[in-house]
Amino acid sequence: MKKNYATGIATILIIICTSFSAFAQPARQVILFNDNWKFYKGDIANADKEVFNDNTWRQLTLPHDWSIEGPFDEQWASATAYLPAGIGWYRKTLSVSPAMRSKNIYLYFDGVYKNSEVWINGHYLGKRPNGFIPFQYELTKYLHATGKNVIAVKVDHSEFADSRWYTGSGIYRNVYMIAANQLSIDPWSVAFSTPEISQKKAKAKVVVAFANHSSSNAAVLVKAILTDNKGKQISQGQYTVGAGTNSSEVSIDLPVANPSLWSTDNPTLYTLKVLLYSNGKIKDDVTQHVGFRTAVFDKDKGFFLNGKNMKIKGVCIHDDAGVLGVAVPKEVWERRLSIFKRRWLQFGSPEP
Repeated sequence: MKKNYATGIATILIIICTSFSAFAQPARQVILFNDNWKFYKGDIANADKEVFNDNTWRQLTLPHDWSIEGPFDEQWASATAYLPAGIGWYRKTLSVSPAMRSKNIYLYFDGVYKNSEVWINGHYLGKRPNGFIPFQYELTKYLHATGKNVIAVKVDHSEFADSRWYTGSGIYRNVYMIAANQLSIDPWSVAFSTPEISQKKAKAKVVVAFANHSSSNAAVLVKAILTDNKGKQISQGQYTVGAGTNSSEVSIDLPVANPSLWSTDNPTLYTLKVLLYSNGKIKDDVTQHVGFRTAVFDKDKGFFLNGKNMKIKGVCIHDDAGVLGVAVPKEVWERRLSIFKRRWLQFGSPEP
């Protein structure tokens, strides 16, 4: 009886802990936003409007490259594989969950080729001419708390002969929806550097920028934690910013004893986690993989990694995958890199 009672208590505790874990909300939610987009190849009036009939549009999952779908034609540029470019439209609806209604909502694009313009519920968010760099827009003030919200993206690749390599056309990389608290780390603002490195010790420097969009005047604690590849904490630092600060940039030093240096033979990485606290609660966190190594270029002796002279070897490769275009599945890159590595080890060259 006692044994069964104890087992029952343990089971109840497991259920309770699992339930709390299931309902616990992270400080920052990053949601892959690739499913259930609608696509129209060509230009069309009023596709940016919230009220627009897109029922006949093709449904697809991102990433997507419409150029690789063809057809081949001599009217297009030889440098971009005689494949069509032009203009394309994408649309997608989203609903804001109750848990996200107090958050700031952002739409993050890894890459759109090119001249992308984005609308939310008919409100123009901006244009990104460059087709190779990521960008994001804040949606918060234009969202309907209940009901559907409509995202529209126009991609203009009318200048098809714009490159000497195949670029593809469309939203060819991942899209994410980000839900963050009003006190949050700015995008692309966690910088990790290693101004001092030796075999016995190193000093890392973490620079963090954040913004406070809330009405709270509480002080902000910024904490940086460094763990090794086994999950063991090896260094920690923090900085407190006074109350009433709307935005700030802080610098934190992280001393590390006996760092394991990254090299091609031993590619050791550490995990950096940056957290924002206010009133004792975590408001935001960002995690990155980082490493320690020294790199020196000498005009007479060449390149040195961690004090060791070595040749820099590489290949000339673009971002497409042949008949798959530029919307390249992750497995293609894994296969390519594994072949390159195997042939370097076997032959010293990617060619047998």
